[in-house]
Amino acid sequence: MGTAKSRWRGGTPFDTRSRVRVRLNPEGRCVDLDGAKRVSDLLNRLNILPGTVLVIRGDKLLTEDAPLAASDDIELRSVVSGG
Repeated sequence: MGTAKSRWRGGTPFDTRSRVRVRLNPEGRCVDLDGAKRVSDLLNRLNILPGTVLVIRGDKLLTEDAPLAASDDIELRSVVSGG
């Protein structure tokens, strides 16, 4: 009788390589999301309409089609207009 082979390859069964940390401002909340590959995916998962927030990585604004990298730290700022 041989040893049983694991059906999981490489440690854990969960893929955390695409986890993105999102800071929601002005609320000040932080959320971690798995599986968001583009900014549009991130906004869809959070039920946020494009154009209602600025999506910022570091000191750069991102567009909806911008790819997200593993362990990105993204800030969402509400767009406010007045007149």
